Amino acid sequence: MPNFRLDSRSKRSFFVLILVLSILGATYTTYTQRIIDPEEWYFYTVKSEAIDIRSPTRQVIIEFGFRRSISYKIYEKRCSMKNVVTRDDAPSGAQHRGVWLCNPAGFSGQEFNIRHGYFKEQVDDLYVQYYSRVVERTLWGLMSGLGLWAALLALFVTFRWIRSGQH
Repeated sequence: MPNFRLDSRSKRSFFVLILVLSILGATYTTYTQRIIDPEEWYFYTVKSEAIDIRSPTRQVIIEFGFRRSISYKIYEKRCSMKNVVTRDDAPSGAQHRGVWLCNPAGFSGQEFNIRHGYFKEQVDDLYVQYYSRVVERTLWGLMSGLGLWAALLALFVTFRWIRSGQH
């Protein structure tokens, strides 16, 4: 049965090395590749005849994009307070999980409810993608750290094996 006690200096050093490399690997992969937070996306309603097979009406009913993209200026123009249709029966928009749906097309009642439901599905999908990428990158970083540790351990064992033959 192998001895896994940390009773020698080299065993403690390798244990600390495992922890340090795992943390460094996870930190590196988490912070070097940007994951877009769902709250950085924007959505707005549109009247369009274009086809969207995922939409409940099979037409494009909402547009969305990332706030740091070029098309964000279109969103700002359409959703400025002077351009949003303000009728008593038409909401100016809706919010779901910190993301805003602007209603510049002025839909109300059932028409708005269809768009709002589709918007909520899209936001939920963005959150699923966001959390899965966070977990993926964290696990990738941990595995990278462990792989680096295994490579260093192999080098150390090889070095000791070579040195043991030089008596």
